[in-house]
Amino acid sequence: MPSTDSARPRAIGRLALVTLTSGVVILTGSTASSARPLADEQASVLADTTAPSQPTGLAAVPATYGVELTWKASTDDVGVAYYLVTVGTQTRQPKETRAFVGQLAASTDYTATVRAVDAAGNKSAPATLTFRTLPPADTQAPTAPTGLTATPYTNGVGLAWTAATDNIGVKNYVVTLAGQTKTLTGTSTYLGSLAPSTVYTASVRAVDTAGNVSAATKITFTTMPSSGGGDTQAPTAPTNLKATPASTSLALSWTAATDNVAVTAYTVTVGTQKLTVTGTSATISGLTPATAYTATVTASDLAGNVSPATSVAFTTAALPTGPSIYVSPTGSDTAAGSATAPLRSVQLAVDRATPGTTIRLYAGTYRNEKTIRIRNSGTASSPITITPAGNGPVLLDHPVSTMSCSNSRPAPDRTITINDGADYWTIQGLSINNGIWLAGKRSNNAYNWITNYVNAGNWSARRAAPGHGVYDPAAARTALVPFLRTVTGHGDLDMVEGITIANNHLTGRGVYGALTSYGRITGNTIDKIPCGIGPGIWLMTFSNGWTISGNDVSDIAISSAAHFMQEGIRIGSAANYNEITGNTVHDLPGDGRGINTDVDASWNYIHHNTVRNVAIGYNDQMSGWGNRWEYNTVDGYRVYGIGFRLKDATLSAPSLHSSSYKSVARCNVAIHPLTEKSKALGVGGMMNGTFAGNNLPKLWLSKNLKTYWSAQANTWNGSSAVPPDAPPYVPTGC
Repeated sequence: MPSTDSARPRAIGRLALVTLTSGVVILTGSTASSARPLADEQASVLADTTAPSQPTGLAAVPATYGVELTWKASTDDVGVAYYLVTVGTQTRQPKETRAFVGQLAASTDYTATVRAVDAAGNKSAPATLTFRTLPPADTQAPTAPTGLTATPYTNGVGLAWTAATDNIGVKNYVVTLAGQTKTLTGTSTYLGSLAPSTVYTASVRAVDTAGNVSAATKITFTTMPSSGGGDTQAPTAPTNLKATPASTSLALSWTAATDNVAVTAYTVTVGTQKLTVTGTSATISGLTPATAYTATVTASDLAGNVSPATSVAFTTAALPTGPSIYVSPTGSDTAAGSATAPLRSVQLAVDRATPGTTIRLYAGTYRNEKTIRIRNSGTASSPITITPAGNGPVLLDHPVSTMSCSNSRPAPDRTITINDGADYWTIQGLSINNGIWLAGKRSNNAYNWITNYVNAGNWSARRAAPGHGVYDPAAARTALVPFLRTVTGHGDLDMVEGITIANNHLTGRGVYGALTSYGRITGNTIDKIPCGIGPGIWLMTFSNGWTISGNDVSDIAISSAAHFMQEGIRIGSAANYNEITGNTVHDLPGDGRGINTDVDASWNYIHHNTVRNVAIGYNDQMSGWGNRWEYNTVDGYRVYGIGFRLKDATLSAPSLHSSSYKSVARCNVAIHPLTEKSKALGVGGMMNGTFAGNNLPKLWLSKNLKTYWSAQANTWNGSSAVPPDAPPYVPTGC
């Protein structure tokens, strides 16, 4: 009986062809001499050289020692025979569109590759996906924290300890004291509501990511005696209350109140809304556009005494009157972008926007596979705005790769990117996971120009930039960009200008800017920043003239690279003429520092900020010229309340290349040191420095600084004499 997939052999010289019903042609050896000539045959040779299409939709579900992969089927002109799956050294050849690959290592990054293969052996282009296997089940508890110290006060105590270790990672610490329980990520804290002259025992436990809890470390201490009877003295009223309204929200900031014991909280009231905060800033949402309001703030202390109220009147902004583009998570990119026919893609709305456009986002989550890239511009009088449409909260998200904790550069991949000199955008009222990146055109060239001179120790060459070597904000505004175009050789160098980032909640990554100027970052909450990302707010490379106000920055994870990767607000690399005011930076673990200037950042005005529970509160680092630090408070510091170029302690004379120059520190306060070794002020190298009216009870001045203090025109409360290590508080002029 003949086979359905067979035919007579046909001779071609000494070869024979067998044509199957499937259309496949096979060449075999020579046949009998009686085979008919090829001209008598009706079949033809069919050679398959077309590869299958690339698999799409590759997805991974990692396990501890393996991964489940799925994908969408490829197509082929004849048919896909199987798929070739490769993960590490493991390969699989499934016929289905799924495969499990085992024998992998736990907690390891892998790249999966899937190709389609047809019967002729043609292979498709690969589909690839990177994933990380899960850690093994963790049953091992962290080690107990060590080195627990207590610094008692009359009604509270500062606690500090050395970090615990864990086989996977320590997640947080739980502190227990007198019925109080506090969970935090750092290694120091302050707890109040204690009675004077009383013996207490505090305990600290470490908790890992699996919930395993360490043994407790304990310390017993006695609070300081009271200076009198019960506390009936109310705090002073908060001062310098500032309101920054948007159309439906408000950012408030103020100067900290003072109290004979301690201020514990502030109560903010706007209309019918009431909010209690511990810092000196707050954000209120849900307001009506174009409406007059009054905001009031009161301070309360441990005993419940309440200060007089401080008030400020304001009017919310009217809704923009220009064109609007509406976007919805359930919209369509073929729609008109109207209120009733919204787009789906934020990127498409951004690309269509013209000066004066408001992009209104309906409530929901927008997950963007790529960064939302902004290249077009508004104008100073008609900025382009991205804001909620008003029907509920909006989250913008963008998946990013995990950075190494040893990374020492700003993490570039963020949810929103403004670059190539795009100007005048406002981003307000959103939740943004993985942050905002601002970069002027040729910012890397400008950075390289100044960094080369920094590395060469040539301060005079880099200070030749207009407005950089002397106080001249007008020159910085008009002449800096032409100068940088000349020295870099790039005539198209262009700053990003006029950006407003207001009243947002940023997680995962904060705000980074290079070669970007004259904008506002105000009223934002920035927290939950993993290691290897960088500061919550980081401006560098001639980023001039920004106002950074009323932001709350916290919870920036410990970096293994450098202190500057775990700071709250950082101004560096010749970023000048910025005003940083009314911000609260708090709860930074490890070597976390609150507000910092570094590498030629000059002529900045840092005032009326509050920093709590950090290693160093405020730090004027390398070659800061003319920075003014006034009316700032640091509450809870592990090393220094305020520091000025500590690394220059080894210099026998200050250097214009690296030391602090013409710095002013006036009316600042440092309270609640968290260890016995903590200093309110530390200075390594300085010239022409002015200190006046500061409440800094414990100083560290380098030995070299003391030898040249007077000769280099440094003064303390008007005197050229070296101040004592424990100077009296003289509030004259504050």
